[in-house]
Amino acid sequence: MDPQTLIVSVLDSGLAVDVSGSDAGKVINNLCTNNIASLEVGEACEAFITNLRGWSVAHVVVARFDDSILLVGQHDDPTYVCNHIDKYIISEDARVEDQSQDVSLLLIDSPPTNDSFSRLRTDLLGSGSAGQVQIGGVRVRAAAFAMTSDRAVILSCLAGERPKLVGALHAQGFEDWSASDLQRRRISNFWPLSGKEILEKTIPQELDRDARAISFTKGCYLGQETIARLDARGQLQKKLCLVEIASAQVQAGDTLSSGEKEVGHLTSVAEVATSGSVIGLAFLRRGNFAPGTTLQCAGSPATVLERVSK
Repeated sequence: MDPQTLIVSVLDSGLAVDVSGSDAGKVINNLCTNNIASLEVGEACEAFITNLRGWSVAHVVVARFDDSILLVGQHDDPTYVCNHIDKYIISEDARVEDQSQDVSLLLIDSPPTNDSFSRLRTDLLGSGSAGQVQIGGVRVRAAAFAMTSDRAVILSCLAGERPKLVGALHAQGFEDWSASDLQRRRISNFWPLSGKEILEKTIPQELDRDARAISFTKGCYLGQETIARLDARGQLQKKLCLVEIASAQVQAGDTLSSGEKEVGHLTSVAEVATSGSVIGLAFLRRGNFAPGTTLQCAGSPATVLERVSK
């Protein structure tokens, strides 16, 4: 990739949920792993929406705006997420609106050497991590969204305005990312997806994004007992890891082994064009988490890598 390349990708299976009302922050804070109560207008953070058992319902970025809180991410069934939130609104002043079919979500990013992107990012987010601006006459809501790098930003606009917004971004020098490019960057940056890494009974700590997405001091929330107990015991039986396999002939679902013992499976893979190898995300059993651990996958060596994003 050229060091000055600007990139844009339309997210598939986009999740966009708007929660408004004077108690919107309280409602979301009671249902997720991060401290939403402390968010000021113009701030955003990563979080897991959890259920009573402490399982992940959705992995989202929560952004606070003047009039509402926006939850953005990816999910195959946004209605399920909305119904989950709405179920726990009893007497609070909060209204949940599923905007997933009405808006488009675009991811923009660029290498850190690109000064023009740095300036654009500042214009989009201001001094915080969320903001509302116009690009090419299109009103967008923007939030920091570390799917592909810590510089990435997600843009939300009305679905009918997407062609105009994409055209405005192209006019500024943005190029379209292919699905394979996005997959490779997403895996490299250790970003889990619903339906791949996040399944029905996935516990947030198993996804190893504690530092970014879980507050262990915020107090009670739905499922907090399970998450706090696991933190106190410190005994994860499986965890998501970044791996590299010295073969392109592997796919999601393939198992990883240590000797004759099966110790995990791949959830997502992407080819590394320059080496002919594959990087992937994999759930591994306890005892195999350490970077440098050597395993086997489909008859080829597999190595657990040090993560860039932590």
